[in-house]
Amino acid sequence: MVAEPVGNRFDERRRRWVLPAGGADIAIDPDAPVVYVRWVDANAFCRWYGLRTGLPWRLPGELEREKAARGADGRSFPWGEFDDPAIHC
Repeated sequence: MVAEPVGNRFDERRRRWVLPAGGADIAIDPDAPVVYVRWVDANAFCRWYGLRTGLPWRLPGELEREKAARGADGRSFPWGEFDDPAIHC
């Protein structure tokens, strides 16, 4: 039996992913990826982490991000050529 993930929910009526209302009773998985971070905040983190480590850190550019999402074969979606709103996020 697989437990239902806590957090984001797909709203069928609005056909989009939404966060549930409330807050304190939501369990957060510390191994889950970070979401809902503004670009300026992620960029500031890269600058801060670069100063801390002495290494050049940056966010991927648009073409790098698109290639990572689509793969080298040029598919329309990361999961292939079919559009399935149930797995959009």
